[in-house]
This record gives sequence, C-alpha cells and structure tokens, in this order.
Amino acid sequence: MNPKFYALLTLSLVATVTLPVVNGKLSSLVPAVIAQNTDAREAEADRLNNQGIEKARTGKFRQALQSWYRALQIYREIQNAAGEAGVLNNLGIVYRYLGQYQKARDYHQYCLVIARTIKDRLKEGKCLDNLGLVSFDLSEYRQALDYHLQSLAIFREIKDREAELGSLINLGNVYLSLNDYSQALSTYQQSLIIAREINNPEGEAKSLDNLGITSFSLAKYEEAKAYHLQSLAILEKINARQAQAASLQNLANVELFLGNYQDSIAHYQQSLTMTRGISYRLGEAKALHGLGQAYSSIGQNQTAISYYQQSLIIKREIGDQQGEANSLGNLGIAHASLGEYYTARDYLQQQLIITRAIGDHYGEGNALGNLGMIDYILGQYTKAIEYQQKYLTIAKTIGDRYGEGNALGNLGLVYLSLEEYPKAIEYQRQALAIAQAIGEPQLTSHSFNNLGIIYRVLNQPTAAIDNLEASLNITLKTRSELSRNDRKDFLASNERTVITLATILIEQNQPEKAFEWLNLATTADLADYNRLINAKVADLDAQKALDNWNTDNRQLEGMRRQLQDKYSEELAQQIRQFEEKVYKNAETIGQKYPEIAELFETKPTDIAQLQKNIAPDTLVIQPVPLRDKVALFLVTREKLIIIQSDAKREELNKLVSEYRTQLADYQNADYLVTGSKLYEILIRPIESQIATSSPKNIAIIASGQLRYIPFETLYDKKNDQVLLEKYPIYYLTRISSYRLLKNIDFQLSKNILPITIILGVVIIAVVGMVIIRNFAILLGSILIIFLGGATLFLIAQFNTQTNSALAFANPKPTQEELKGTEIEAETISKIFPGSEKYLGTNATLDIFKKQAFRFSILHLGTHGCFDLAGCPNLGMQANTILFANNQQYNIADAALLGLKNTELITLSACQTAKEANADGQEISGLAYVLERAGAKSVIASLWNAEDNTSAEIMTQFYQNLKNGMTKSEAMRQAKLSQIKSHPYFWSPFILIGSANYEEGRF
Repeated sequence: MNPKFYALLTLSLVATVTLPVVNGKLSSLVPAVIAQNTDAREAEADRLNNQGIEKARTGKFRQALQSWYRALQIYREIQNAAGEAGVLNNLGIVYRYLGQYQKARDYHQYCLVIARTIKDRLKEGKCLDNLGLVSFDLSEYRQALDYHLQSLAIFREIKDREAELGSLINLGNVYLSLNDYSQALSTYQQSLIIAREINNPEGEAKSLDNLGITSFSLAKYEEAKAYHLQSLAILEKINARQAQAASLQNLANVELFLGNYQDSIAHYQQSLTMTRGISYRLGEAKALHGLGQAYSSIGQNQTAISYYQQSLIIKREIGDQQGEANSLGNLGIAHASLGEYYTARDYLQQQLIITRAIGDHYGEGNALGNLGMIDYILGQYTKAIEYQQKYLTIAKTIGDRYGEGNALGNLGLVYLSLEEYPKAIEYQRQALAIAQAIGEPQLTSHSFNNLGIIYRVLNQPTAAIDNLEASLNITLKTRSELSRNDRKDFLASNERTVITLATILIEQNQPEKAFEWLNLATTADLADYNRLINAKVADLDAQKALDNWNTDNRQLEGMRRQLQDKYSEELAQQIRQFEEKVYKNAETIGQKYPEIAELFETKPTDIAQLQKNIAPDTLVIQPVPLRDKVALFLVTREKLIIIQSDAKREELNKLVSEYRTQLADYQNADYLVTGSKLYEILIRPIESQIATSSPKNIAIIASGQLRYIPFETLYDKKNDQVLLEKYPIYYLTRISSYRLLKNIDFQLSKNILPITIILGVVIIAVVGMVIIRNFAILLGSILIIFLGGATLFLIAQFNTQTNSALAFANPKPTQEELKGTEIEAETISKIFPGSEKYLGTNATLDIFKKQAFRFSILHLGTHGCFDLAGCPNLGMQANTILFANNQQYNIADAALLGLKNTELITLSACQTAKEANADGQEISGLAYVLERAGAKSVIASLWNAEDNTSAEIMTQFYQNLKNGMTKSEAMRQAKLSQIKSHPYFWSPFILIGSANYEEGRF
C-alpha cells in the first residue's frame, strides 16, 4: 500500500514551448529608439529601458525591473505614451517569466489600452500576443487562442512577417495544449515556411523545435528527436547559444522519456555549460532541474537533490516563483523517496504557499495530494483526509480527471487504514470508474490492487484474488507502454501486488498457482529489462514485427497521455479500439515468433509445463520475500513444495545489503555471522527437503537484492560448512517453457518396430557435415524408411561440437587494467585446441563481432558496465562491454552475433549497481539477454575480485570442463580450491543458465 508520488515534471520543453518569441530570447521586449534631438529626460528613460532589456536577456530580472520602473516614471512625467506602452509590455513579459501572472496581465492590459489610444497597431498586436501567453500559463487556453488570433490578424494586416512568425508559434503552442495536434502541426509548418522565406534561422529553429515537441506529444519519439537535432544544427551554425541551450534541454527530455538516461544527462550537462557560459541564469536553473529529474529517474535521489537545490537557489535569486514552486515540489518527492518524510513535508508546504500565491491550481493540487500522502505515511489520517479532499475539489474544478481519480484512490487508502471499510471500498470504486473512463492503466491497476487488499482484510479471499489478478493482468498488458520515467514505480507496484496475491494463494493452500504468478512476474521483470535496453532479435522478420508493434504501442501511450490531460468520450473510444488491435497483435506475434513470445506473456504458464523444463536430478529453489515471511519454493520435475521461513522483508533486505558489503571487502571478518543468519532464514528450514531430493545440482532463482549475493557462501554454523561444500550451485533467471520448445530434439521413438522384423526396407541416409576450423558440427541425419505403402520420416539431431574458445583480455587503453585476465586468456587457449586469444590493443570490437559465432566458449576478460547509471570510473555507458581503443559493445545487440552454438559466455569483470535500493535486475537481465541471443550459460562476476585469484579460479574452471565435468561441478571444484580464503576472492563468479551440456536444458 505504499503511496505513489506524482512528480511535477517541469520539463524544459514546456518552458520552451511557451516562450513569447520566436528565438528563445526576450526579443518581444520593446527597445527605445533614441533620437538625436530628444531632451535629456527622454534620453535617460530610453537608456533605462534598454538597460533593463539587457539585464532581462541575461536573466537578471530584478535589476531589469528596477531600470524599467525608473523609465516608466519618466515616460509618464513627460507624457511619452509610446515609451510608456513599451515599458509596460516589457514589465508584463518579465513578471510572466517570474510566474506572477496577475501582475503580468495587468501590465499588458495597460499596454493594450495605450496602444489602441495612440493607434499603434504593432504595439497593439504585441500586447495581445503577450496577453495570450499569460492566459496560456494560467491554462485559460480558449482565452489565449482568442488573443493570439487577434494578434495574428493585426500582424498580417500590417504585413509584419517577423511578428506574424512569433504569433504563429505562440498560436501553435495553444493548439498543442488543447491536444489539437493537427492544428498545432499546421500552424508550426506555417511558421517554418515564413521563417525560411524571410531568412530567420532562429525562427526556423524554433519552429522545428516545436514540431519536435508536437511529435513527442504524438508519441513519435524518433521523429521528435530528428526535429530537435535539425533545430540544434541551425542554432549551432548561427551561434544562438541561448536558444541552443533550450533546444538541448528539449532533446534531453525526449531521451529521458525513452530511458536513454546517459544521453539525457549528457544533453542537460551540455546545456548547463552553455547557459553558464553566457550567464543565462534562467536557462541554467532549468538545466539543473532537468539533471535532477534524470538522476531521480535512475534512483540516484541524493544526486537529484543536489541539482534541485542548485536550481532552487538560482530561481530564488532571479525571482522565478513558478520555477521555485516546481523545484520545491520535486525536492519534496525526492526526500520522500529516501524516507525523509518530515523534510519532504516542509518542501511541499513551501510549494503549496507559492502555488496558491501565483494562482497555479494544478501545482496546488499536486502539492496537496503529496502532502496528504506524507501525512498518510506518518499516520496522521485526519490531516491526510483534509489534504486529499482539497486536492479532489481542485481537480474537479480544473477538470483534472486523473487528479480526481488519484485523490479518490488516496482517500480510499486512508479510510482503509482507519478500518472504515465501506468508505474505503466506495472511494476505490469511484477511482476505478474514473480510471476506466479515461483509459488510465496505472490508476486502474492501483484501484484493483487496493480493492484486493481491502477484501483480504475483510477475509474475502475469492474477491481479493479476483481483484489482485485483475490488477496484475493490466500491469502485464500495459507495462511495455509506459514511459521510462513511470516504469520503476509501475513495476514496484506490480511487485507489491504479486506478493500480496502470492501470500493469499499460499494461505488458501494454492502454492502451485502462487508459483505460476511469481514465475510470470519474474519473466515480466526480465522482459522489461530487455525492452529497457532495446535488445535486438536475430530474426529480421521478428525484429520488424517487434518494431512495428513498439511503434503502435508508443502511439497508444501518447493517446492515453492526451486523455489524461483532457477527457473526451470520442478519444476514449479510439483508445479502446486501438488497444484491442495492439493486444491482438501481441498475441499473434508471440505465437508466430516463439523467441520473443516471453515479451508478450500475460498469463501464467501451468506449473506442470514449467516442471518439464527442469533438468533431471536438479532442485530449483526460489526464495520469495513476502511481508513477514520468506516463502521458500522447492521445485523438481515431479513435485513442488513450499516452506515458509520467519523473516520480515525489510529485515531480510537489510541483512542481504550488509552481507553484500561484507563479501565485497576482503578485510571484513563479519561475513560468517551475517552468512549464518541468512543460512538460518533461507536454507535451514528446507534442509530435510533438500536431503530427501538428493539433487546433483541446486538451481537458485533469486529476485530483488538476493540477486547480489552468492548463495554458495551461506554458512552452516552447526556443521561448519558453506552451502557450496554440500552441493554444486548455479542460477536461473526463471523457468521458461519457451526454452524447452526451442531446444527440443527429434529422436528415434522407442516404439519403432525392431528392424529385424521389417521386411523390404529401403534406407536412404543423407548426412550433412560442415567443417569450421578445428572443430566440426554434425548437422544431422535424415532417414527415410519405406514400409510397404507407408513412409516414416525420422529426424535425429546430434551435437558433436568440440569445444574451443575465443578469449579477449585486458583491452587497452583502459582506466583500470586487468592483467590477470591475460593469464586467463593464455591458459584457455592452451586448454582448448583451436582457441584464439586477443590481448591489449588487439582485443578489438571488430574481431569480436566477426569471430564470436565460430566458438562455443566466449571468454571476455574485460570490463562490463551493467549499472543503469553507467560507470564514470571506467568511462563506460550502461549495458556495455569494453574493447580495445575505448570501443564499447552494447549487449542489446547480442542476438546479432549468431550465438546459437554458444555453450558459455564468461564476463569476468562486471560492474553492477551499488545503490542500497538496487534490485539486481542488471545481473539477471544481462544473463537473460545473452540467453535469448542463444548462449546456454553465462558466467558473470558480482564484483571485481582480486586479479590473480580470479585468474586461478577461471583457469581451474576451464580445466575442469576439459576433464569432463559439468559446468556447475567445474565451477564448484574451482571455487573449493580457494575455499579457505575470504569469499571476496572465490565467490563473485556465478554460473547462470544451463549447468551441463544435455540438450541445452537448465
């Protein structure tokens, strides 16, 4: 029941869209033209006006205002109406930038009256245009539309093409906010044509930028990027640094939404450097804010807070109240994410004061909703209800249907905590009705989930299960439609739902069904990682089908976002029809291309089907932390057992986090104590069941933070043994029925008649042989047997591949050398005949791409970065492997390497996430991607261990393989050779996937 905080994403694209002018500068400011023969006072007023303009253009708004007030006083004293109107216009523009909309409107109204009195049509048009911008900021879009249409008519009447260009851009912004995308596109296209005709490159760039924002709104993200890149090329050419900085922020927003976090951060950093170089303080504040959003999206909230704080300081310095409110809101959310609720509340209360002062009703509603959730967490339910009711009132007033549904759902949660169940159910049902009406999957899923929880409390397990399953079905259908910023929260909610559902099913003595749902959730988690890195598929037709489906999916997500902004029954109906098409296509693609079927799986696979894919003599153990217990599932080909261990989820995660830190520090001697505690929780309760099964292998399916610890290190204090000393251990990403289908071999049936009694048999055998360097693959034999009038086709597949390895080691240049990997590569090449090794500057990406498919073993003694935030210490991007000359290979392209004959890929120096709240998805996700690319097994390192010991373990492992051991036993014996040392040295390498060579099975 953890609440969801809805961040106010004050993205730069919004600020850029709503700029009052064409080129991102304050050029609507009206300068004074100083005549040669003016008197001294008029000249002084003109000077002050122009001085204010220069200050405003560099973001020094307070100083600009001071100059203009002095100029205004002089113009009025000397009765210079034109000068007075110009200054009033300028004052209005800056007050709008500062979020003081009523003051801005007043000044533009005064300007308009004067302009009409003195019959200055140009000034009249500009005042109308700026009044439209103020109305726009206040979400009064119809009023804004009227003002901009009036100004456009005037500019066309007086044939001022520059002013017409600016008015068209502002008009396009209004259409964009009204979700009238066809009109927005048409208007921006008109402005683009004019900008090119009058040779206004900044106007051209601005039009392109806004076309990019419109494409973004239509979920055409690649098209949006293309427009922004065109804009940037023009702005760079003309050295329009301020507009260029804004355009970079727009591009960063697109990358952030797509989950390309490193690219987004890079663009924001570039914009930040640019704004600081030209002393553009407002742009600097926006770039800092954007960086805060990017780091918050990857879970680095402390870094995000630092950027938000820097942005806040600048916004306060320049008097940007709207920006200040947004930064305060995001600071509140970031601190809440860290569990610092009182600090969060302080920031949100400050946000509330400002939003009320400036009339920002949408921001006020969000602040109230988030304050209500903080008080809900702190148990202050009366206050929580008060805040949520106010949030609900505002949402209804401004027509924010999503906010209305969110407030209702939050009220339902509070009343659940107060044990007022009828009210809780009623509010959740109202929230559900709105969520379904506006087609919002997250809110719908949350409502079903919360209803399930209420029914569980009311001891109505059937109703609880129905609602929780409905919640999960929505999650599984829509998870791929989410923006990358929403994905983390959405999947966290999914985890809470599946844990609650599994708990109820276990209580209802339905452990098989609980395991089916948990396995599906695990697979969904991996599928999302696959999407997150945009992993490719080898089959070109499958890839094309997947790309087309993703395009439709993004369009569907864009339509849903439009509906959130403004509900209409017509659009809701379009979404329902398009949903049906998207979901049907997903089923069709999954059936046609089994290699990508898991990406579309929405229903649990029957447990019996899953059990068929467990290797003989293997016991699968999947520990699942519930809330107050750990469910320990033991699964073999024949049976499923569940034992519950007493351990609270939070306490277990704390132990795991401590243990991970201890294992990764060879000087830490406390690992035995913590390892013993974990053994008592995870292994001791199932010792007798393990013994009864007498498995040759134990396969672990870990989830969450458990992915970061090697289970073989768990210490049995009673017998003074670690788990590895008892059994070979390897790891699975999940149990998959698709793996079984992919690796099935057609074999001679045992029911075939003995050949001695077959009369008149003619046998034709066709044998295909392909020789590849020093090893051979027998492709197969086809036997056609004629029995009288019948013909029987039997196809037998045999794998007679001789193992050989391709080894890369210590590519140069590198920021951290791995000398020990060179020993590994040298040794491997001697162990397996026909192997090849490439060291240092010879370990190039080009060789890897060309040669990888030829070898059954790929050993990469190089750095791998699998931290979502990238690896700055190595100069590497996320999800990449380092090769010589600083080239990086993205594992998303692994399927293109042709790894169908690859038995094993070893990555001996992986860097993974280090955040305390990390969930280890990158570990299993890496293995999943490589497995889907064809590799049967992956060896990855949980941390970078000591170089020489790593070399010794890997050398022993490969020698054990050469001597005929299975992969799991080979790894076990290699680790046991170092068992007397600290586990830091021998335990980081884990085997994921197939433990042996038998038909590629797990």
